[in-house]
Amino acid sequence: MERNIGRLNWKEIKNLVPERINTCILPVGTMEAHGVTATGTDIIIPRYLSDKIAEKFDFLTAPEIPYGITHSLLPYPGSITVDDRTFEEYVHGVLIGLKKTGFKRVIIMNGHGGNNQVLDDLAFRIYRETGLFCAVIHWWILCSELTKEFFGEAGAHAGVDENGMILAIAPELVKEELLEEDDIYLYSSGLRAVPIPGSVITYKKGEGKPRFNREEAVKFSEKVVDCIGEHITRVLKGWNKLDGL
Repeated sequence: MERNIGRLNWKEIKNLVPERINTCILPVGTMEAHGVTATGTDIIIPRYLSDKIAEKFDFLTAPEIPYGITHSLLPYPGSITVDDRTFEEYVHGVLIGLKKTGFKRVIIMNGHGGNNQVLDDLAFRIYRETGLFCAVIHWWILCSELTKEFFGEAGAHAGVDENGMILAIAPELVKEELLEEDDIYLYSSGLRAVPIPGSVITYKKGEGKPRFNREEAVKFSEKVVDCIGEHITRVLKGWNKLDGL
């Protein structure tokens, strides 16, 4: 079954929403440098996760929003940003449109840290204005403990978790031969540099560097889908109790 509303006819959507399906997943990311993976990493991953979760829960998905708020990696070629207010109002408009289409619930699948605060604030704003139930998933944060358990180390920007997801989803987009030691930068709290001096950003010494074992990466990606699914199950259970209140 086709689940992306951008690939469905309007009459098909009308017949599905909201009587049969009342929940839509909206993938959101940005364009920025990601070590030896694609600049679209932050949207490729949430697109993939949205599709997998939609199948798992019988949801529909929306076309992705690929441009977000990029900060310290903006000077790298291929990195693109929009300002905070533009991003907020654009996503807000999309949420209004999904509500108007008939969806009662929207899950935002976010792939980029620079978007976090705006999206978290929007979840409350859109509920207050329209009554739309909205959840925001920052997948790498939600699954951070899984990353530590699976790899034995913490994740990183363009590191073991993000690089692993792209290696599982589209291995041709991971260019191991391009990795150089000075691409890897250990983030230091209290130090702000623009551009940040490395497109692989680790947060704990000796941990988070990208790996290139695809079999391992595929297993990790499957566990990420399961992890997110467990959390969504809990959210839906609570939301179902609130319906009609």
